[in-house]
Parts: sequence; structure tokens; C-alpha cells
Amino acid sequence: MNYSNKSLFIVSFLLLTLFLAFFWVMQNSTFINTVQKDVLVYMNSSWQGFNSQRAYAIYYTLLFLLFMNLGLRKEEPSFVVLHKSRTDFYVKRSVHILMSAFWFSLSISIINILLTIIFIEHSLLMKERFYLITFLNEISIFFFFSWIGILEKIIEDKIHSYVLGVIVTFILISSTYFLRDYLPWLPIKDIRLYEGFLTKTWDIYDALFVYLKQLGLLVAILILGHIIFKEKDIIFYEK
Repeated sequence: MNYSNKSLFIVSFLLLTLFLAFFWVMQNSTFINTVQKDVLVYMNSSWQGFNSQRAYAIYYTLLFLLFMNLGLRKEEPSFVVLHKSRTDFYVKRSVHILMSAFWFSLSISIINILLTIIFIEHSLLMKERFYLITFLNEISIFFFFSWIGILEKIIEDKIHSYVLGVIVTFILISSTYFLRDYLPWLPIKDIRLYEGFLTKTWDIYDALFVYLKQLGLLVAILILGHIIFKEKDIIFYEK
């Protein structure tokens, strides 16, 4: 990752986890002291709670874009030309985005496991395969945030504005939450692995199908981003 120093990454990651912990408590405060049979489903459903589609499309998307860009250097012409080629720079930038998506997804999983263990008996978590489901969900949201990060850079490369790039991307992704009932498929509709497995309506093949869709979208956006970046006017420094 391109953080100027390790302390910046550590501080940003700690702030991220603190916010996620606070958000987890706020989202699950009505469930953590209950003994309802399906409490894990309620806490991790796609329509409410810490892992809801609304949380991913709106709150986590904006948080991820800020977290990702915090570690990226400004793309001044003098910095870009230091690389062997535009492709070399694009690959390094893309790797940073993927690493940011990994750490962001990992933080969500860690917080969900640690705080769930505090309030829910370990035996129930084992019985419901909660740890395995969390791992499977992390793979899905890693792909999800990865293509969102690449998409933000595509928009930024076209309009030469970091601020507008974040705003436009946030509007696009958050709007999918409100459009999900009107279109046959949107990426946000795949964010329901917890619900699918906890309600026993999904199996591993459903998860693999989600991975294929999200990975295919990521590859397509990576290719498009490379084409656009190669045509980008580097001299026109973005604000």
C-alpha cells in the first residue's frame, strides 16, 4: 500500500474499526439482549442490521472510499512519470485498491465476530457455522469493494476531480439500494450471504455464483479502467 508511513495506516485502521464497532452496537442494540431463536438472522439479514444491503450500499461505500483514498498519493505528473509506464502505475494503483478492499472487508468481519461472541453463545455460533459464513461473506464483500474502488478511479480519471469522483461513485452505488426491487440484478443484491446461509436457503453453489458475478464485474471494470487511464491527460492535474 502507498501509505506514506505505517502509523497513518494503523491510525486509519483503528479509527475504522472503532466506527464499525459503534455502528455494530447501534444496529444490533435491540437484538443483543434477547433469546430469540433466529437472533443471528435478525442481526445479519440483508434488510436490517450490521450486514444489511443498506449498510453496504450507503454507509460502508462512503467509508471505504475515504479509507481507500487516504493512502493514495496525489497523481501529480511528476509522480506518475517516475513509473516505467502508465500500465505500471495503473497496476500499482489497482493493487493498492485491492489491498484497501481486503483490509476494509477484514475489519468488518473481525468486528462482527468479536462483538457477536460477546453477546451470543459460542455453541450457537458453531452450530450455525457462523465463522465459516463470515469467511464466505468476506470474500464476497472483498470483490464488492474492489470494483467500487476501481470504478471511483475511472470516474476520477475522466473528470479530473477526486472529490467529484467520490461523490459520483457514492451516488451511483447508494442508488442501487433504492433500485434493487425494480431491476432483475444489481451487485448490491448479492450482499446476502449471511441471510442465505443462516436461513438454510443457500448452499456453497449459491456463494460461488455470487463470486463469479462479482469477480467478472471486477475484471471488466479493471480492463475498462486501464483503457481510460492510458488515455488520461496526465498534465491536467486533478483537484
